[in-house]
Amino acid sequence: MNALKRLTPQWAAVYVLHYIINSDDEILRSCRPDVARGYIFARHLTFKYVGNGSALLVRRDVALEIGGFDSSYAAAGIGGCEDLDFELKLAARYQIEVIPERLVGYRQYPGNMSSNHLPMGRGALEVIRRSLAANPQLPQYATRSAINATQKYAFWEFRQARNTYLSLVTIWSILKKRTIFRGSACTREVPAPETTLSSPRDHNGERSRSTASEPVEIRPANRPFVCRTPGRDRAISASPDATDGGGCRAEFSP
Repeated sequence: MNALKRLTPQWAAVYVLHYIINSDDEILRSCRPDVARGYIFARHLTFKYVGNGSALLVRRDVALEIGGFDSSYAAAGIGGCEDLDFELKLAARYQIEVIPERLVGYRQYPGNMSSNHLPMGRGALEVIRRSLAANPQLPQYATRSAINATQKYAFWEFRQARNTYLSLVTIWSILKKRTIFRGSACTREVPAPETTLSSPRDHNGERSRSTASEPVEIRPANRPFVCRTPGRDRAISASPDATDGGGCRAEFSP
């Protein structure tokens, strides 16, 4: 509460880090220490900093403005990621503060909502689809990163649910966008020959042209994501795999 009281109304929420605990309140492990503050929407699509809905405190008027949790997911049989949907709507409009301390315990046990793997995977994909559709102004690299990270999470959920069809469909979607990393940039293999493609703007704001027989260099249109951990900041390559090799991975913790 104190963290929000000292900030202007444009700062609509504050979140904390958490522990994963079991049904006996024993700590199983810590959440990832990666944090970000301010306008975190584009980064939150990939890194999902909040981690779970219990770690977030929101101003009441803002929660009402956004409309609370969207019941259409549960009605469609894909409930479980409504908290992520709410967080993204919040982050798209307001700044968010963080207290980099573990003050919440997120309980995991057989039978809780996050163990219902099939709707969790489908729900995550739908949340990101709706969020990207509602924010078409996002740079392409942020969109690619969000889709890639969420597809990887969904693939893991579908495997856990032993749904072979959805697992194969998702892994095929991931593999057909396979990338090769070279330094801080990455290149994408373009299979269709004799096709002219426009690559994203380079750091000078100009577009370059490339034929399909050449790899297309992908560079951030504005700036790289910044992954913040307590005591240090680091910029990372905004690649579809969203990893800097230093442990800041594009993964989702429901």
